[in-house]
Amino acid sequence: MTTTTDTAVHDDEMVNAKITGYGKAYSIAVIFNALLLMLKESVPGVQDFMKSLGHHWITHGAFVLIVFVGLGMYFSKSGKEMSGSGLVSWIVGSTILGGLMIVGWFVIVG
Repeated sequence: MTTTTDTAVHDDEMVNAKITGYGKAYSIAVIFNALLLMLKESVPGVQDFMKSLGHHWITHGAFVLIVFVGLGMYFSKSGKEMSGSGLVSWIVGSTILGGLMIVGWFVIVG
């Protein structure tokens, strides 16, 4: 009989370099997403440039995806591993921070 603890990933286990790399890349891409949103909303020339490449939201998403994939490939090649709990902290922390940045931007700027 298999118990939950037999199949669960324990927080102190290390995750491989590829998972670590893409987890860190996600964390950076989330913050980049919030910063890009603030930039394009405050500088009309940036949004106009993005519109010249297609719809500004599609361009925005493409830029964030390029950052995520590019950094994920770069960090994955570093060979550095990270604990599962450490990586979860990066992911949760950056997601909360990115969300607060966007909400704060629209609350302050309107």
